[in-house]
Amino acid sequence: MQKNTDISKISAPVSALAKTGFASETLPSHDHSVGMWQIEEIRMNEAQLQTYRDNGMMNTTEAAELNNMLFSKKERMVLQVHKNKFSYRNDGKHRKDYCYTNVKGVNGSKKVSGVYADVILKLYAFYFGADDDSNASLSEIRNSYEAWYMQGRQPATLKVDQNAYTHIKGSKLDRMPIRRITHQDIKAFFINFSKEHAGEYAKSTYDKLRSCIYNMLEYALDEGIISTRVEKYHYSKAVKVCFAQMEPRETWTTKEHGRLIEHLEAKDDVFSMFFEYQLLTGDRYETISALRREDIDEERCLVHIHAHNTLAPAGSGSTYEVKEGTKGNGQNGRRWMPILPSTLNVLKRAMELNPDGEYVFEFRGRAVQYSTYVRHVNILCKEAGVTYHNPHSCRSFVASKLNDGSNIAQMSSYFGWSDKKMALRYNRDIDRENAEILEKLPKVASVHQIAPANPLSKEDNEKAVNA
Repeated sequence: MQKNTDISKISAPVSALAKTGFASETLPSHDHSVGMWQIEEIRMNEAQLQTYRDNGMMNTTEAAELNNMLFSKKERMVLQVHKNKFSYRNDGKHRKDYCYTNVKGVNGSKKVSGVYADVILKLYAFYFGADDDSNASLSEIRNSYEAWYMQGRQPATLKVDQNAYTHIKGSKLDRMPIRRITHQDIKAFFINFSKEHAGEYAKSTYDKLRSCIYNMLEYALDEGIISTRVEKYHYSKAVKVCFAQMEPRETWTTKEHGRLIEHLEAKDDVFSMFFEYQLLTGDRYETISALRREDIDEERCLVHIHAHNTLAPAGSGSTYEVKEGTKGNGQNGRRWMPILPSTLNVLKRAMELNPDGEYVFEFRGRAVQYSTYVRHVNILCKEAGVTYHNPHSCRSFVASKLNDGSNIAQMSSYFGWSDKKMALRYNRDIDRENAEILEKLPKVASVHQIAPANPLSKEDNEKAVNA
């Protein structure tokens, strides 16, 4: 075929390919991994370009234009995953666009250098090329992964993921090419980890490690570094026997609890009332701080649990925010919780402090914030002469007092648990001194008769109660 062939007569003319993204019309639109299809598209483009060149179906200018198009695609993909800086040498011995950067391969860190275009092509081969041995590792994509991971998530979740990665960092799994990672490699990692740390970490730590690994692999899949999802690993028996048994959460003795209540009853600040209410009900900080005035049914001594206070997403401009829905199991968490008249009085006192406030417990015009609350709890414990425990220990104390082994279902309804397992976890061996304090704790024997677990509205709830 002659080189001056009229390309407008070709079934897939170069001009049309350039306008449509050069063979992108052949790609399905429903695939979950956009990055992988970008790679396949580039491979098809390169093959077509070579065919046109071999057959003399395009001139030098057209070939250069399409080469630039392919390079731009590769450059965008590389810069999405490669976060190490490019350094330029201005020593007069090299071209002005001569640069170098570092990557972490199977055998450790190495330098990639050359003119900028060559460096981009080398990095593209490293991240997306067909050679498994030169493929990136988990450690190499970690920085770009964290930016991807934070999309739509809260800062606290990234901290959990970062803590989990410290156990993975430097391991064989962390350093091997991502394309070579299989279900068996992940299994081997957990078996080795359990042998090294037998009895040291509970199952929750292993769950965080597994989530960290598979989240990174999901990122690699999205970016096209790997083409298929790695099979999910389920803990083998050898790993399960190494799980540490969770120790009961430390909490106050009955005597200490009584001293705290007595001390707090004489206080008139919002933090003391918040703490007193939590000691009496065992409710979570997240839902107590989100209580609004309309959530209190004074006539029947009921509190509507349906919202929680939490860390706001990054970039929102605020540290905390109240969201609809509850922490943990949402369906069971939304409920009407019964309280005693003495506990209701604590809520009334708190609302009197802020008669025009939106929330029951407010400090400086907004819902009580966790970090400030914890500081005050520490101070209040010192004033009462008792040992400080995390405020969530209130939940352990109340659950332990109420758990006599016969009212598990009622307890689960009261605390908003989805099954009986949580109730069994709270069966603590607390001394029974000063047993009269039990009179100040909620009676839960008739929770199901008092109110439905998930009322649609206050009116629907009243109909159910009066039925």
